[in-house]
Amino acid sequence: MATASLYIAGAHLYARAADSEALQLPLGATADAPDPAALAEAAGWLRSRQGRAKDVDLLLSSTRVRFVGVPWVMGTFSGAAIRRQAEQALAATGADPAGYELRIQWPRYGCPVFAVAYPRQLLAGAAEAIAAAGLGVRRSLATAVATATRVGPQMPEGPSLLCFAEDDGITGIHLDDGLIADVEWVSHAGSGLDSVDVWCRRKRLEYPGEGQLRWLQPAHCPPPFEGHATSQANGSPSACIDLLEAVA
Repeated sequence: MATASLYIAGAHLYARAADSEALQLPLGATADAPDPAALAEAAGWLRSRQGRAKDVDLLLSSTRVRFVGVPWVMGTFSGAAIRRQAEQALAATGADPAGYELRIQWPRYGCPVFAVAYPRQLLAGAAEAIAAAGLGVRRSLATAVATATRVGPQMPEGPSLLCFAEDDGITGIHLDDGLIADVEWVSHAGSGLDSVDVWCRRKRLEYPGEGQLRWLQPAHCPPPFEGHATSQANGSPSACIDLLEAVA
């Protein structure tokens, strides 16, 4: 049976029970952390549908985390040295590394280092609300990581791009042999050269090979990506609910 999910997106909070029933609650789009009352409501709703199961997957949208890329440095082999490099790259973005939990994808020899920085305050607040409902967090992941973990192995060898819609934008995961190389995000509110349509057309040119570019949610596929959708999701009216179905 699929694990229940609590998904903190940019503008909404989504809860998905193990039986695929889903709940959507509004959030302040610019808030640093969701309203505790909304978290409590979502966690209580999940508890009422969980039966004896107690595990919940916590997912954070691309705008709730920070992605860090560090070039490969010859002679840097230890985990501590690689972590210092990632922390320095995170600090260079203006973020205080002490406020983030940095998870590093161990690099292959000669390849750049990729890491995701998870805000500690957000993780703690969500875990507290989930625990108060009598549930526990099985894992906490950025949606990009959860999607790459589930769908990445199905992508072709070499460079590829896996894209999906979140409620405030589109996330594009650059993969290399199925592993994350970089993550892009483009806002639904963008215009001109920053519009979703222009971004999608640009990606079509960057990834022209057969199967190199895939869109996760067929029912919500942008016109430039038509014919490149996977069959992962079930066609919910909400792209974010489809995302939860695809990574469950």
